Amino acid sequence: MAEITPFVAVLLLLASTAVVAVCAEFLVSAIDAMVASSGVSTTFIGLIVLPIVGNAAEVRPPAPSHLIVARHRRNRRIQKQNGSRCGSRRGLVHGIPHNCQF
Repeated sequence: MAEITPFVAVLLLLASTAVVAVCAEFLVSAIDAMVASSGVSTTFIGLIVLPIVGNAAEVRPPAPSHLIVARHRRNRRIQKQNGSRCGSRRGLVHGIPHNCQF
């Protein structure tokens, strides 16, 4: 696995900060235009609209079913290789947490 140097990490951090600053300027100018045209208060937009839109932007759509099946098969293969059974009910009887039974 390749590692990046501290110098490259700092450069990436500065570049991403600059991109976020530019995007924030566009957002602020759009909010100002919306307030001027619609009459909605800046407080309402900042406290109600922006958090809702921000949370909606973070929601991932569900994975297609064939990916879920492939992920399940991969996890079962890894469990068989490790000799573990996750989610077993026997673990509760033996006093072992049910998430990780070996």
